[in-house]
Amino acid sequence: MLRTQPSALIPYWLFSIPWIPWAVVGVGAGACWLIVRWAGIAGGSWMLPVAAALTGLCAWAARQTTFTWKNPRLSLRKQPRLAAVVKDAARTAGFRRTPQIRISAFVWTGVARNWYGKPRVRIGLPLLLQLPEDELRALLIIELTRLRNGSLRRHLFLDLYADELLKPTPWQAEIVAAVREIRRADWLAAAELAGQERVAAFLRRFLVSVWAFDWLMARAPGTPADAYEAFLWKLRHDRLAERIAPNVWDWMRAHPAAAEGKAMDDLGWSDGPVPEPAGDPVVAEVPRRFVTRLLRGVDLGTGGGFRLADVTREQWIDYWNELRSNVIVATAEVIGREARDDDVIALVRAGRAAEIQWWHTRWPCPHPNRDVCALLPILQVKAWKMGYIAKSPYRQRELVGPDGHLIDVVELARDGGHMRDPDEDARRLAAESLAGGDATGWFEKLYAEAASGEAVVPWDSGTPHPLLVEWSQGSQGSSGDGRRAMVVGCGLGDDAEYVAGLGYATTAFDVSESAVKGARTRFPASAVDYSAADLLDLPGEWRGAFDLVVEIMTVQALPEDLHLGAIAAVRELVAPGGTLLVIASARDEGGPVYAPPWPLTPSEVAAFGEDGFAAAIEEIGDGERRRWRAAFRRA
Repeated sequence: MLRTQPSALIPYWLFSIPWIPWAVVGVGAGACWLIVRWAGIAGGSWMLPVAAALTGLCAWAARQTTFTWKNPRLSLRKQPRLAAVVKDAARTAGFRRTPQIRISAFVWTGVARNWYGKPRVRIGLPLLLQLPEDELRALLIIELTRLRNGSLRRHLFLDLYADELLKPTPWQAEIVAAVREIRRADWLAAAELAGQERVAAFLRRFLVSVWAFDWLMARAPGTPADAYEAFLWKLRHDRLAERIAPNVWDWMRAHPAAAEGKAMDDLGWSDGPVPEPAGDPVVAEVPRRFVTRLLRGVDLGTGGGFRLADVTREQWIDYWNELRSNVIVATAEVIGREARDDDVIALVRAGRAAEIQWWHTRWPCPHPNRDVCALLPILQVKAWKMGYIAKSPYRQRELVGPDGHLIDVVELARDGGHMRDPDEDARRLAAESLAGGDATGWFEKLYAEAASGEAVVPWDSGTPHPLLVEWSQGSQGSSGDGRRAMVVGCGLGDDAEYVAGLGYATTAFDVSESAVKGARTRFPASAVDYSAADLLDLPGEWRGAFDLVVEIMTVQALPEDLHLGAIAAVRELVAPGGTLLVIASARDEGGPVYAPPWPLTPSEVAAFGEDGFAAAIEEIGDGERRRWRAAFRRA
């Protein structure tokens, strides 16, 4: 080892010290050199030990400064519940002194003694924020037992093993075998003190969380301030641990250097569920300054400087384009020529996705297969350029189109990348209908084909429109109290059901009989009165009969020459003192139209408020995705 790779015997923590502490060491060493030179001239050989001691002190100070800054200490006085668990675990493990608890940025754990011999346990914050009392106690007992049973040989092997996953060495098999035995012995010793089930459950959580958090951190253009919030959200609401766990265990069994996974299999502990994050973890939060420090330690450039919700459309496109470029380069290596998106899709459909090797494929991920890994960046770029955006900044695979159409990009990738423009069917049927002089007949054809699976309704997201939900949460429409409401162009009923849920006696209509039938089927126990009706020829008894009228993207689905007549028909539904809410796509006066739809201009939106309405008109969004939300109150 000394002959072939002597650097392997240098403690790995030396390589993690950033340049500023190294500069301190360099300055200290330079000063010592001057002292030695002076000592040689003056005949003071006694200065040589002094110089050596100063150099060592500078190196020690550099390490301590870096470790303390990157691993802030939690105050047990301010965390009484944590203090109780730590003291109990220390007593159980045979320690009289209460350990320090320090946190780190990633899902790591470790233990050592500080310079005056006190135990110091380091716990990754993404892990700590999940742990109930029994698992935190198991973690502490594992680490303290390892410290109590430590030896120079053990520490040497564990330090060497830290580099094995990244840089395989000629003696990898011997090191992995030794670490496998060390881990097994430590875990069994801890299980005798903390209980086998608790230790096994914690280790499953720990090993899966290591890869889950690393995967998540690679899924953003930088290091966001809400990285830990996003991780916990993914665990609780997006089944991240459940989805990635099978791939983690498969990877550990296949990777020659994954000693922990092999030790878990030896003990039979890898078979079992990964616990969900505790609803009441021992440590639910830490000081915000600690979080910022941890994230800055990960990335001095962007660490903690933005939230995922702040990432712009252009930044997401750039991020996915970068991943797409990696896939394209890897595909070119497989086919032996310059590659395009179609080449990636062709390889996947031919069952050759595993041949596309790029950095993402080296580690476990939550995707169901390698097809998804290869196609996801391709499909994300296409979708974002078509106007889709993420439904949630924490769930990037679910995208919402300009007219509310919802897609799951992972499911599309699993299906071999068959992605088409969701507006394709609507535009085809609209063109056929308009060519025959029928401005509204295509709605029935679209909903009928969608019911048989032959077409897609692009505005059917399966949820109420977010701008309606946001508006209702204000004072304007939060409670219906039995008043009457009308939903114009209700489609399959999601907005109508939401309005009814606010307490309104709700009527809803659509020009398509198939849409009305679909709404009744989707909501069989509904209190909404669904009807088929033509906006341009409404029943007379509806005029002035509704305290709330909701019009969401119905008028814009009609040709421009019908807009003013449709707007007048909507306006006439509102009762005196009632409210009209309009949500529509926006365009400038005379702006281009890629019909359907025909987005509304400022003058058309203002026309809803003619004849004695007070108006509050908002334009929401950026240049590529603009919306009107306008509330009108009739005198």
